[in-house]
Amino acid sequence: MYVRLAFAVAAHLEPDILIVDEVLAVGDAEFQKKCLGKMKNVSVKDGRTVLFVSHNMTALKTLCTRCMWLEKGLLKLSGETNAVVDKYLASHLKVHDERVVDCSNEESCANDSIKFLKVAVESEDELIRITDAVNIYFEFESYIDNAELNMSIVIYTAQEVCVFNSASKFLNVTVGRYYARCYIPSDFLNDETYKVRVLVVKDRSNPIIDINDIISFHVHDIKRESKWYGKRIGIVRPNLKWEFNQSNIIRTHVK
Repeated sequence: MYVRLAFAVAAHLEPDILIVDEVLAVGDAEFQKKCLGKMKNVSVKDGRTVLFVSHNMTALKTLCTRCMWLEKGLLKLSGETNAVVDKYLASHLKVHDERVVDCSNEESCANDSIKFLKVAVESEDELIRITDAVNIYFEFESYIDNAELNMSIVIYTAQEVCVFNSASKFLNVTVGRYYARCYIPSDFLNDETYKVRVLVVKDRSNPIIDINDIISFHVHDIKRESKWYGKRIGIVRPNLKWEFNQSNIIRTHVK
């Protein structure tokens, strides 16, 4: 409530420069709408400067024409907003992402039956957005001769919430090298950090290897057309088909 009051006072003092520091972090949708509307009026209609400070990348890319990236009190990059934000996010991929894992020398990725060699998260761009399709790729060696195997993955959020489980069909496997790829469609995952658990099942019932957190990746938000820039709730964020039309039926009220 202090932040709401402070914004209301500052916005109505008609300053030459309005500094807004993380104000969207404390408000609901209605408060955000009012804040964004006032900032737009100050900037566009009144011709004054708005300095908007935020960690909300979606709001920054939607609202701001120019952007400055500050790190430890120093200016690291300045320029067009989309370019600066994309470079900022790409620089932090290593914090959340481990997009390619060489498992060939990892003891935890092997046993007497299976040895994983490589796991990778595949996408069109380095920065994965909610509108991008994602593939999870596995490469492994089988030491088993003449057995039915299938692979199963479980996707978790960083908070250990299970998003979904998916399994391949069973394949008759002999000794040799194999690969598998799971295709996750676009417009499905929300902006979140995800971890992958992988299992290999033998003869339709017996897991012969089960590895948690074998790889991780982060999905980023996109520029929105709406005026709501907060975190979208939900583990998944599918782009579902809607129908929304005006009815041709005219109802009359008779007393």
